[in-house]
Amino acid sequence: YLARLAVGHDEIACDGALLKTSSNGPSACTLVFVLVYFFGMSSSIWWVVLSFAWFLAAGLKWGNEAIAGHAQYYHLAAWLVPAAKTVAVLLAGAVDGDPVAGICYVGNASSENLKRYVLAPLIVYFALGATFLLAGFVSLFRIRSVIKRQGGIGAGSKADKLEKLMIRIGVFSVL
Repeated sequence: YLARLAVGHDEIACDGALLKTSSNGPSACTLVFVLVYFFGMSSSIWWVVLSFAWFLAAGLKWGNEAIAGHAQYYHLAAWLVPAAKTVAVLLAGAVDGDPVAGICYVGNASSENLKRYVLAPLIVYFALGATFLLAGFVSLFRIRSVIKRQGGIGAGSKADKLEKLMIRIGVFSVL
């Protein structure tokens, strides 16, 4: 987004009266698209990875070492999937300029491309992440009810601490 400030809206997204596309646009248009799309999709996948790791820790009782032992797979998913999708968009010639925003992106001129390359993946990522978060919360609610049933010294404070943790995770997840 900062490239358009340095270079200018028209230099990136427009060529006079014509909108730039990946087929006729210069490398600045393609570069801006790659930066915005790749890192945007990557951040969405990292959110799924974060919710998955939290599910492993909270729901399946995995330790830090077990989760960290699979870090290479998390990185592979978070970087390779957006890279493949970025290449697919470029090969499909679906990149076009937006004269108002001054960036090149997919789906500015075609709602079908927007649905295929942006909305569908984001819906899948949201569904996956929300599923992992929900499963983790269900597990924590079960743990909380067990703590309350067991009673004993400090059971109330343990349940209160767990509830505070659940609230923090819930707020952070929504943000």
